[in-house]
Amino acid sequence: MGWKASCIFVKSPEFADDSKVLHSLGIDKVDAIGTETFDNSIYPKPRYIYIGTYNNTHIICYEGIPSECYSIPKQLTEFEKGLTSIYTDAEIFIFSLHSVVNHYAFALIDCSMKVRAKCGDADNPLIIDYGDPLEEEKELLARAKVDSKGQRLFYFDDFPNEPFTEDQVGENFIFSISARYLGDSLDAYNQELFEEEIMRGYKIKKANIFSSIFKRL
Repeated sequence: MGWKASCIFVKSPEFADDSKVLHSLGIDKVDAIGTETFDNSIYPKPRYIYIGTYNNTHIICYEGIPSECYSIPKQLTEFEKGLTSIYTDAEIFIFSLHSVVNHYAFALIDCSMKVRAKCGDADNPLIIDYGDPLEEEKELLARAKVDSKGQRLFYFDDFPNEPFTEDQVGENFIFSISARYLGDSLDAYNQELFEEEIMRGYKIKKANIFSSIFKRL
């Protein structure tokens, strides 16, 4: 199936309440809209944000995650600084997927330091590749070979003569990493995660969007 996702997973000894999470992201004016399943929250519409907890992981689904989280890997963005202000010693995994254009992107922050970032799409299979590969990436990377043009291609037993480019396996990296937070890979479709209403939804008021922009200027 095709995947669309825009999420943050947080591993921390303690979880901030929703109001603190929203404020840390520059969001102060919202209307609560009730609970929702993760399946219906994983790629929210603009001006919607969902917050929940699963497997001792704080989950934030928000369409407004800035692309700079992945494209500026050596420093924290203002968005990430907001998160680390309430989760100073946490591990924060930020990711997005859009299978229509083979977009994949992820960043990992550990104790307020960005240690890994990677992104690409169909037009440019590998745009950013910052930091050392995570343990969850190594099995997939072991399947790769570099061709004469310096492009990394991936080979699978079921398709021995059909190499895959980095963007074609980008979601697989994210699936593998997600298991360290969810207990199972995201694409395992754990019923409790996807079908129970574990996410609390909020609609962001329009005036709040403009004020949050000016706060960051």
